[in-house]
Amino acid sequence: MKKINEYLTAILETQINRLLLLVSVIFSLTLSSCNNNILDNSNSKIEKGDVAIEIFSHIQSANRTEFINKNKHSDFISDKVLSLVSSNKQAMMRLNKIGANEIDTIVSLEEIPIYKETITATKIYSSGIMESEIQDVTPDDMNPINSFTANPLPIESTIKKTIIEGGMIKSYSGIGELIHSESYVGQNMKQFLDTVKYYVALSEESQEKKQMNSESQLNKIKKQKMPAGAKIIELSNGNVVLEQFIETNKNTASFSIKGSSERLRTRTELNPEMTKTIKFEILQGEQLFERRTYFYSENKLLKNSKYAVNLPNENPEVVKSEVLVFNRQGVPMIKTTQERYLRNQMIFHF
Repeated sequence: MKKINEYLTAILETQINRLLLLVSVIFSLTLSSCNNNILDNSNSKIEKGDVAIEIFSHIQSANRTEFINKNKHSDFISDKVLSLVSSNKQAMMRLNKIGANEIDTIVSLEEIPIYKETITATKIYSSGIMESEIQDVTPDDMNPINSFTANPLPIESTIKKTIIEGGMIKSYSGIGELIHSESYVGQNMKQFLDTVKYYVALSEESQEKKQMNSESQLNKIKKQKMPAGAKIIELSNGNVVLEQFIETNKNTASFSIKGSSERLRTRTELNPEMTKTIKFEILQGEQLFERRTYFYSENKLLKNSKYAVNLPNENPEVVKSEVLVFNRQGVPMIKTTQERYLRNQMIFHF
């Protein structure tokens, strides 16, 4: 019971936390100075040791928020959503819009698409020290919103590269000049590193056993007692769907329509081998709030050098996210984000 619960929880909680998000989580952890396990990289007595893990990411993303349209967002439309849309003239005009050639009037800045391209390279050493370099390589002419600014920030004042190493965090401008520098205390990643090593070793052991046992992962799970509120469904195409209720907290507070008492649940669609996430959804009753769709390719730069339990081996090339949000007037809108990964992988040196 404990093992299956841990497995389902890991799938449901980590399937959207793909490699780029893993980098972000690690980066955010290093900004914490209140942890008892902190490590001052500037201490000359500490030896970094060998590189244990390298994490690379090159991502192009575009996002915008738009009014709900029946032709594009039908799965998000319920009677309650229609009722809220009807209270706004602009929203009603977009609701039945057909075709992409009609000229729309932008009524808020959030409707303007925002494009961003970043390259991240991170090294975690055997000592637990982590060093990172984050580059903003977004072309200057990609975002039309920049043309609306009367006094745009000059390139020599725009942060385009940030480097964290040697107990310092340094930011550089678009012309390569140092803009800001300050001392930096990062979290010791030794525990994280030991955990990853454990799961890599466990996976290698599991692969050996798998060769002697041809039983599918789905059949193994079906033999276990499912956690309360969880269920597993096999689709006609062989894909597997995991469903589970989730508790409402500050992170899920936005996934709710006022007056509804139905519980939130997640729905994760996996490939037949249960090694790839195909789709992830968050619902309240039958009301869809979020959908993430994953697309894969054979690009070698999207594959990790080793397989580890609960860490992705083959990472997606494109992730499309659609989220039901509410503007300041309480009108439902759809925030769409499309992420394309040119590189997205972890290299293990052990």
